[in-house]
Amino acid sequence: MDATPITAPASGRDASRIVRTDTGPSVRVLTMGRFEVLIEGEPATRLRGRASNLLQALIAHGPGFVSQERLGADLWERADGDAALNALEITVHRLRAALGGRDTVLVRDRRLALSADAVWVDAHGLEAALAAHDADAVDIAHEHIMTAVQLYRGDFLVSETTASWMLPMRERLRNRLVRMLENLANRTPTPREADWRIQIFRQAIVVDPVNEACHRGLMQALATAGRTLEAAEVYARYERMAVSWSGSPPSARMRAMAAELRREGGR
Repeated sequence: MDATPITAPASGRDASRIVRTDTGPSVRVLTMGRFEVLIEGEPATRLRGRASNLLQALIAHGPGFVSQERLGADLWERADGDAALNALEITVHRLRAALGGRDTVLVRDRRLALSADAVWVDAHGLEAALAAHDADAVDIAHEHIMTAVQLYRGDFLVSETTASWMLPMRERLRNRLVRMLENLANRTPTPREADWRIQIFRQAIVVDPVNEACHRGLMQALATAGRTLEAAEVYARYERMAVSWSGSPPSARMRAMAAELRREGGR
């Protein structure tokens, strides 16, 4: 994902203590923007086929336990219940072998989950950062925003053939991150932090390029900073994209903002 990294104001904390790449579980699974599995830093060469699909489904439904019936229905749609469960049992053994041991996949009461002690997943780390942001006070929000942005390298499993069970996680992560960015920008209104606010809205647009609210926020932030020409350019780009993507122009509210910018520019 091509984006300028967000730099926290001087009062922000270092997010490196949250996003760790040199310690923790030996198995690391990357799902944001690309799908890659590393074991002790090396690609998991034995992971393929249904075992790979099962890993993806456990992540999409995780990080908690997922029923065997749900996984069987997701991965073996045309098989009957018993056949799907038998295939799932075989695939669990293959996934464990590919990831390096029985401790990587937990089985409990006909439910499965990845072990957080053995397997680190970027999507689950992103959800944790989003949840921490929701729960924490405003003064440490910058820490979690930087963590989330570092982890969001693109949409969830966007490089894979899309299955219906991937979509809820993909949309949830995108929408929650955009909402977090938008909320943070909207509660950072002081003039001295104008550049920070602009930066946040730009990052939100990278995550969700067709989000009109974030484009309006960016236009307003630029105009507040006296950069009306840039704000008008943001509108022009969004207008072209909206017509191309949906066949409809921007909303009346956004068109009114653009008209006001033109009037200000003509003064």
